[in-house]
Amino acid sequence: MLLILLGVLILHLIILILLIVSTAASVSSLSPSVLSVCPPDWIQAVQALMILSVLFCFFSLIAFLYQLFRLVKGGRFFFTAIFQILAS
Repeated sequence: MLLILLGVLILHLIILILLIVSTAASVSSLSPSVLSVCPPDWIQAVQALMILSVLFCFFSLIAFLYQLFRLVKGGRFFFTAIFQILAS
């Protein structure tokens, strides 16, 4: 059981790191032809959703750590699951 919880913790951290890296990736690396197809409003909407995804993933990690130490044995990680679903 401890290995499963450790695996979930590592998975949370990997997802959070990947979300931060993909959010911080520069739009300027795209070629000019791609930027002419994508309107600026669309790019801003995607950036806003990525920031929300990072925040929900971070809250999911915090909820998981809190529930890991405070939840009674046999309890379920509902708040962690809700935040992780919102992050997706």
